[in-house]
Amino acid sequence: EKLNIRKLEKFFSSPLASVMRNADRIYREKRFIIFYPAERFSEDEETKKALAGERLMVQGVIDCAVKTKSGELILIDYKTDFFPAGTEKDEIKKTLIQRHSRQLGYYKYACEKLFGKAPEHTYIYSFALDDAIEL
Repeated sequence: EKLNIRKLEKFFSSPLASVMRNADRIYREKRFIIFYPAERFSEDEETKKALAGERLMVQGVIDCAVKTKSGELILIDYKTDFFPAGTEKDEIKKTLIQRHSRQLGYYKYACEKLFGKAPEHTYIYSFALDDAIEL
């Protein structure tokens, strides 16, 4: 009774769900622990220099990674962020990208370590938008 059936129907009829249905392999809830280059945690050049060569342990769970029949790797992260009624779609997209880009950067790096390649495409599937946003 807590599931929003309409939102699930929207997802399952989306182009992204079609890619998943036609995939060669789907990895769901893929846990990882990686050692991430510490200098990537900062945008400041001085801090980057100070952290060069250091690594920090990062752990997480990739919602979904899809290996297509053509060998592409696609990273998908589901988001259920709440937005007030009337919030413009462009504002929602901008906010989601700002909130989650860093996290998905870690996940892209984790994909390289787990699967031996970086994702060719990275998406946020937003249930607030009923749509995917490619990063």
